Amino acid sequence: MDIEISPTHSMSLDYLKYLVNGTLDSEEADKVFKTFNERKTLLVFLQSKKEDLVKVIAKWIEEHWSKGSVDEISLLAPLGIVFRRDEMIKEGPTEGSAPITRTTVVAGDFKYKRDLGKGIFELAMDPTKRIDVSSPGPTVERQLEKLGLRLSSKKAFGGFYYNLRREAGLIRTTSQK
Repeated sequence: MDIEISPTHSMSLDYLKYLVNGTLDSEEADKVFKTFNERKTLLVFLQSKKEDLVKVIAKWIEEHWSKGSVDEISLLAPLGIVFRRDEMIKEGPTEGSAPITRTTVVAGDFKYKRDLGKGIFELAMDPTKRIDVSSPGPTVERQLEKLGLRLSSKKAFGGFYYNLRREAGLIRTTSQK
């Protein structure tokens, strides 16, 4: 079985205890890995039926939202954000404070805003949240953190940063030389 161990994902740490304790053959471990596989299978199924799901949700919105119908294509970005909102990171809050909740984002969630300056992007679902990718990587990471945003993993930052810098024309390609 393939398992990605990540300190930012609590389920990964749960899997790790079975590997460390040598209890992979226990009933509890079997139940945990069975649940993991069922969720993974469900995800694959839902992804294969994404277009059907979007149609059903668009119809539901039309029936329940007083503002009328919604274009299925424009519905994809908001749905992605809605379904990622349940992911939380609790990073050692100070005593008496609430846990820090961060929304997971990808490069596609940002729109390049040339009129704001070279390298400035707005979060599509919240234009008040802006990042400046003309800054060094660590600075952009801090910007995301301050905005309550995060990427799916530490490794994802490189691709995220590269894609936005390329879109903003901040990365030279060989054809530009």
